[in-house]
Amino acid sequence: MDRSIVWWRALVLTAVATCLVLALSASGQGGKAGATFATLDIRKVTSDSKTWQAAQTDFAAKRGRYDARITRRRSMPFMADVEQEEMDKLTEKDPAQATAAEKARIEELTKKGQAQVQDFQTRQMKPEKDLSDADKTKLQQDAAAASQAEQKAAALGDKLANELREADSQATSDFTKKIRTATQKVAEAKGISIVFDMQVTWYAGTDITTAVVNELNK
Repeated sequence: MDRSIVWWRALVLTAVATCLVLALSASGQGGKAGATFATLDIRKVTSDSKTWQAAQTDFAAKRGRYDARITRRRSMPFMADVEQEEMDKLTEKDPAQATAAEKARIEELTKKGQAQVQDFQTRQMKPEKDLSDADKTKLQQDAAAASQAEQKAAALGDKLANELREADSQATSDFTKKIRTATQKVAEAKGISIVFDMQVTWYAGTDITTAVVNELNK
C-alpha cells in the first residue's frame, strides 16, 4: 500500500514539474519577444514547503489510525463489530480530551478482547482426550469466527487503503495548485516567462526555487 502511494505521487509530481513549462508559457507572457527563463527545483520546493510537510504529517497520522484498526481486529478477532467500532472512536480521540470514563472503557474492552483470545488459545492447547463436546463445539465456533474476522479485516484494509489513496490524491492535487500559483506569482514579479523544472533541464536562467518556497510558506 505504501509503495504504490509513493510511486503514484512521484509520477504525479514529475508530470506537474514537466507541465510547468507549458502552464507558465501559456499564462500570457510566453508570446512576448525576448522571453526570459528560470529553473525550479520541484523536489526542494516539495521538501521545504510547510504546507506539504503538514499534509504529510496528517497523512501519516491517518495511516497510523487505519493500521491500528486492522491490527486490533486481527489481534482481537472475537470482539464484536460494534465493540470494534466503539474502540475505533475511543482510541482515535485526542488523548488529552478523553474522559476518565472513556479511558476506562478502552481498558475494559481491551481486557475483554484479550481474554477471549486467551480462552481460545487455552482450549486449543488441550489434548484431544481432555476436550469435552462443549469444548469441541466452542473451538469450531471460535475458529469460524476467527476466519470471518480475518476476512472482514482484509476487506476493511482494502477499503481504508482506497481512502488513503484518495486522500493522498487530493493532497497532491491541492499542493500542485499551490505550486503553480506561487511559481506564476514569483515568475511574473521577476519578469520571467517560462520556468523549467531542474529535473528537465540543468540550467535555463535564474533559479527561483527559494523565492517559490518563501511564497508557499507565507
